[in-house]
Amino acid sequence: MTLDEIKKKLKTMEDEYTDFISGYFQNWELWADASERIYRGEEVSEREVPKAFHTEMKMMKMILKMEKSGDFDWNNPVVKKMFSEFSQSSFYKYFGETIVKVAFEIASSIECRTLLEVGAGNGNLTRKMVRQMKENDKNISLLISDSKDLILPEAKKIEEEYDFHNIDAFLWNISEPPPKEVEEILRPPVLCYERYTITYTSPDVVKNIASVSDVLVMGD
Repeated sequence: MTLDEIKKKLKTMEDEYTDFISGYFQNWELWADASERIYRGEEVSEREVPKAFHTEMKMMKMILKMEKSGDFDWNNPVVKKMFSEFSQSSFYKYFGETIVKVAFEIASSIECRTLLEVGAGNGNLTRKMVRQMKENDKNISLLISDSKDLILPEAKKIEEEYDFHNIDAFLWNISEPPPKEVEEILRPPVLCYERYTITYTSPDVVKNIASVSDVLVMGD
């Protein structure tokens, strides 16, 4: 598959995504100014910021406050609650759907035999991918991974929810090479997709993921 073929296949999706983003974030200049002021320690109210950026503003204030106190932790209940709120935003949902559709379209084109989701978390993207396969009468083997063991029971839950019994879950800290047992069950071509995992990692992590992937779709 060539780059031109990919662009042609995803052109409609790209146009729809661009229209959504340009509308949803159309007043981004106001947020750009406000975020600079927040970073300088000035007080900024929600009234000064477009609604599309309210969650980002709350998150930014929270992160700056925690970093100042030297107490920032992704596992902090306050942080988890904020990300849970963020995950319900129109943008976050549409962003996730777009990643899944891109991955699914490419997977269908190369007759992918294994889909690998990195950083599956609570299974939001996993559910979207299963729905894509069900709607298009596809049954591609789906492997989901995360560094936290919450993913293990989630896989079974999703299988039951959608009557789709072709999901395997495993623990993988992507700062390390993939477990040998995972490499043994992957059937090429393998397409790997992720949402925000790469944000908090490094080029070496990309190499770890790429070592078991024929195609890598990165959300960022």
